[in-house]
Amino acid sequence: MSDTAAITGTLWRKSDGSVSLDIEWRIDDQSQLVDGDHYVVTLADGAGTATAVLDKTATYVMSAPGVADAGPICMQATLLAP
Repeated sequence: MSDTAAITGTLWRKSDGSVSLDIEWRIDDQSQLVDGDHYVVTLADGAGTATAVLDKTATYVMSAPGVADAGPICMQATLLAP
């Protein structure tokens, strides 16, 4: 993929006590995004035991900001773990 990427993760605790993890990955060269890209997200506990929580392929959708000066057209894929 790209040699530079900005990756951020946000852990949300919901009012019912459940949690969700949002991961955003931004790259500069969108030409490298190809439908069928494979993404695996693995989390490790305090002892270092890793568990794959997401293992899916992406289908990208082109999106445009709603405001004329908001920025360029983006490619995005939303992958949800069960």
